[in-house]
Amino acid sequence: MFRSDYTNYSIDNKDCYLSFSITECENVLYSELIDKSKNVLDCYAVQKLENSSYNISSDMNYNCHFVIESSKCIDSYFLFSTPKSQMFINGLLDKMVEDLKSEKKIKKVGRGLI
Repeated sequence: MFRSDYTNYSIDNKDCYLSFSITECENVLYSELIDKSKNVLDCYAVQKLENSSYNISSDMNYNCHFVIESSKCIDSYFLFSTPKSQMFINGLLDKMVEDLKSEKKIKKVGRGLI
């Protein structure tokens, strides 16, 4: 058993502080519902993170900060996932293509761009 002060419902942790319901973690601060993670700051409901902060409902990320609902990401910042994410991104891309076509900066031929 390792030393972790001010944690509740924690098992097999090392150097964790003010965290709740954490299991097999190391250097976790101000977090809740964390499993098998290292060097984590202020995260909620995550598992298998390393060197990450401010993650919510994420798993298997490395060096990710300010992330919501992501998986298997490396060196990422400000990621989010919602049911409308695809529509939002496609809307931005459609608007950009429309603007470039009107300015004659883009010419569409077949399936590709020139």
